[in-house]
Amino acid sequence: HLYGSLFVDEFSIDRITSTDKGRNPMSYKGGVTISNLLINNLSLTGEYTLSEITTYKHFIDKVTYASNSYNLGHYLGDNSQEIYLALTYRPIRGLNINASYVNAIHGNEYSYFNNYIKNTLKEPLLGELTWRNETVALKTTYELFNNAYAVVNIEYNNARGYDLSSTVTPNT
Repeated sequence: HLYGSLFVDEFSIDRITSTDKGRNPMSYKGGVTISNLLINNLSLTGEYTLSEITTYKHFIDKVTYASNSYNLGHYLGDNSQEIYLALTYRPIRGLNINASYVNAIHGNEYSYFNNYIKNTLKEPLLGELTWRNETVALKTTYELFNNAYAVVNIEYNNARGYDLSSTVTPNT
């Protein structure tokens, strides 16, 4: 099973043909799920998401991809990347075992000012990281009877922010 999505904001042919380093703000997501991997009812999922600088922003509030100041795009917002891997096994009816890994990083936030957007789009993608999150999880769900579940979820989360005034060590 292959899937993907592409969100394009303010596409300009001039940005493609120009030798200038400005880019068209885009957000990409691609994924694959392989079922019955080696044994029945075992599946592997992998996803990659990349959201470029100012993809979900605009200087005109009406065309910003948000509602009540809440981003309607990817949950990480602009200038971010996420890698997701999961292994799911269903050995018997009603039992679902899922092991997953998420690696998400987020770069600087840039404001969208119409007069400066060309310079903003030249900024390096994920140049300075503001935070990073790595999560490893194991979730087991068993359906005891119709719509009644027993759930055990174990999760290790290593989230850290970076002080941009001293780009050497993360704040943990």
